Amino acid sequence: MTVADRLEKLLDCLRRCGSVLLAYSGGVDSALLLDLLVREAGIPCCPVFVDHPALRPAEREAAAAAVRRHGGLVLPVSLAVMAPIWGATAADRCYRCKQFFFTGLQALAGERGLQTVCDGTHAGDNPARPGRRALEELGIVSPLLRAGWDKPLIRRVARERGLAVWRRPAAACLAVGIEGPATADRLSWLAAMVDYLDSKLAVPLRLGLTDDDGLVVSCRPADRPRLEKLLEQKKLPPVLAARRPRRIVYRQLRGGALV
Repeated sequence: MTVADRLEKLLDCLRRCGSVLLAYSGGVDSALLLDLLVREAGIPCCPVFVDHPALRPAEREAAAAAVRRHGGLVLPVSLAVMAPIWGATAADRCYRCKQFFFTGLQALAGERGLQTVCDGTHAGDNPARPGRRALEELGIVSPLLRAGWDKPLIRRVARERGLAVWRRPAAACLAVGIEGPATADRLSWLAAMVDYLDSKLAVPLRLGLTDDDGLVVSCRPADRPRLEKLLEQKKLPPVLAARRPRRIVYRQLRGGALV
């Protein structure tokens, strides 16, 4: 099947939705869906970005700007709202979060007369992810998954269509990587560390925190030596040095690479 054939299959999946409320994250998956909905699908579409405290400031600003450019909605959600949903442990945090967000998006779609809530889950995503189970339980439609699109194809077509986000590594929710409570200071420190490492190396990675505030670094094996050298240096930006991690745990990255 050619790329053109696969694109037509995806467009058919979108058109069958009738009208769409698109859960927009700012990543390449939802960005490609929004581009296709706006430029080619020919059906009503409202992109919605849920602005919550487990996002980095740069991600938040870029996603909100894109949604507003297309007449969509930005829904701010405070830490006070999210804290009881995230809970005190990381277990099933992603599931509870997806349940909360997408239940609200379904209600919003009903209020606006939109038939289908869509997200950017694709064929390469891990089917065992707790968040995916929540989407399936709610009946959220994932057009990329239905059309059999994986990340390499998504990136290829996004690049061909001129989308600036085509190279952006998948960004994990900060709260998912935090063992114990996802407090404001832990979230802000972790966001600052991700920004710092991105500015120095710009490699795919995931960061998290252990219960005792150890730093968990999930990376590709080839990137580990450079990350170790950077994180072991004595001089860190003040915002990070004030809360230097007690220890650093390295794990192999599963997903997020530019493939």
